[in-house]
Amino acid sequence: MGRVLFATLGFDADLVLRRVRSGNEYTKIKCLGLRVDDTSFKRVENAFSTVKFVAERLGISAELRALEPGRGLMRGILAEIEREAAIGEVEVYLSGGPRLLVVATLIATLLVDLHFIENILIVVEGEAFEGEIRSKADWLKELVKLSGEEVNILNYVAGKGRVKPPDLVRDLDIPKATAYKKLRKFTERKFLKEESDGYTLSEHFLEILF
Repeated sequence: MGRVLFATLGFDADLVLRRVRSGNEYTKIKCLGLRVDDTSFKRVENAFSTVKFVAERLGISAELRALEPGRGLMRGILAEIEREAAIGEVEVYLSGGPRLLVVATLIATLLVDLHFIENILIVVEGEAFEGEIRSKADWLKELVKLSGEEVNILNYVAGKGRVKPPDLVRDLDIPKATAYKKLRKFTERKFLKEESDGYTLSEHFLEILF
């Protein structure tokens, strides 16, 4: 089953076109554009016309959502993404446009209702080189909620490569019960992987942050 692609759009359609042609099965493309003034937005519309032409040739519907800078910006983006995430899979592609639009889109994505956020994938690609960051939105939301102590534990695991609960107790001065509880929590949330000889960073965590 296909997913809806949300793409932040500036004056250049190249990244969005690359994504559309990537072989992913999209049912719909929604480009988000920031209307700062009529002259600049005309360039956004020109870029979108190229996206729409290619998308429709591939049998994908495409639309441009014009957003105004101001207090309602994130609320508008949130409503658009949440509406689609409530129905099915969504990919939020931070592909370009003003930094205000890109950051607002990322924050809005992390504010999506908990019932639907698991349906969202966030993707960022390199512009002129090979490279990609992709993360499920619910996983990323859990990551940014970590406490200082939890960040210290993950940094410790990253530095050691493999740890056991007694290591945390000894080196980080963490109570034994807390050490076991945190390691269990990180394993459940796929930050860490439990093996017979200790805990290591999960492949997903390594892919995103290292």
